[in-house]
Amino acid sequence: ADARHAVVAVDVSAGVHVAASKSVTVKEAGESWIRASEAHKLERSTIKQYREHVDRHIVPFIGRMKLSDLNAQVVRKLEDTLREEGRSSAMIRKVIGSLGSLLA
Repeated sequence: ADARHAVVAVDVSAGVHVAASKSVTVKEAGESWIRASEAHKLERSTIKQYREHVDRHIVPFIGRMKLSDLNAQVVRKLEDTLREEGRSSAMIRKVIGSLGSLLA
């Protein structure tokens, strides 16, 4: 609890803290990212790939998680889960890249 309080205090002082109650879910962020990609007129094939990453590989595992709860440990667990589910190393890299992009 003290460690979490320290992190929140640093985030608040840096102006980057988002209260969990105001944080969107990974699924909501993914949908928003795809809409933004469409608005920026990215290639249809690129948007299709993004949608596949979000719908098939990200949302089923961490879609209900709030962005404010997402951390490196969760991402490593997602990588492990994808590997256990039989995804290739190349696919895992692409999915994690997409996750990073939707967070940016």
